[in-house]
Amino acid sequence: MRFAIRSALRLAPLLAFADAVGCGRAAPAVPTGFELRIDSVTILAVDGVVVGEPEVRGTLRDAARGLPSFVDPSETASPVLATVVRMGEIEAPDGGRVLRVELAATVPSGQQSVLGRVVDATIELERRDGTLDAGEDVPIALGRGVAVLDAKIQLVRGGEAEARALLVSSDPEIVVLALEQAMRQRWRPLADDVAVLLERDDTRVVMAAVECLGIIGSPEHTAALVKHVHLADADQARRLYDALASLGGSQARGFLEFAARNEDDPALADVAARALGRLREGPATEASTGGDGDTLRGHRP
Repeated sequence: MRFAIRSALRLAPLLAFADAVGCGRAAPAVPTGFELRIDSVTILAVDGVVVGEPEVRGTLRDAARGLPSFVDPSETASPVLATVVRMGEIEAPDGGRVLRVELAATVPSGQQSVLGRVVDATIELERRDGTLDAGEDVPIALGRGVAVLDAKIQLVRGGEAEARALLVSSDPEIVVLALEQAMRQRWRPLADDVAVLLERDDTRVVMAAVECLGIIGSPEHTAALVKHVHLADADQARRLYDALASLGGSQARGFLEFAARNEDDPALADVAARALGRLREGPATEASTGGDGDTLRGHRP
């Protein structure tokens, strides 16, 4: 099967929260976990089958069990994530059949300064053969939706340790979420963990890892980048050239000089040349903290 999870971390509230704490405001108490309470469920047919609401609720409850962000309400009283669920079959832009699951969890007021008002996840599951099977596919999609909610909460409430654990997830979309957070927070100690991801088969993971290394990596990661990025893929090549411009160092400079002279695609040759120009100019706004490549860098939008 082929899966896609389209979701984004809500990090603006976290950044505002960090600024407020830095100015002397007290941080809200952080609960050990949340109760994932399903307030409403809207179920449309999947392959002609309307799955029963009790089955959907049971699957969500089982999926949350054991995940770090959620607790069993029968064992301990915890803040509630009041969650709305929508599920059903939709038609993809290319005419294919897609199972779509949407989860939107409203955050308790006492935690909104950290997590924002809503934590959400949208799962789109599509089989390679164009079919859907409600009995098999619905539990998978629901489980992955809960896993994405958990990953988002862990990343926003946690730190480098939580991100490092999520980087080895078997779900590529969760890995991408962890990479995005590592970039935003500039967690440089994770650079070696990120470099390992360049060996993954999933293109989304590789491209996000390349961009992430451009933010938190150092010249010593240049060899891994050059080795694993597929230059025949124009998008990967562009991200590689941008990352090398940020990393700096003699190896990155030499590679960009070669690419600027020898790229068959004029557009990519121009990207390499502009990246080389940025490398030669050096960082314009960030201060150097040490030797070659040990420079704080801003995140590209």
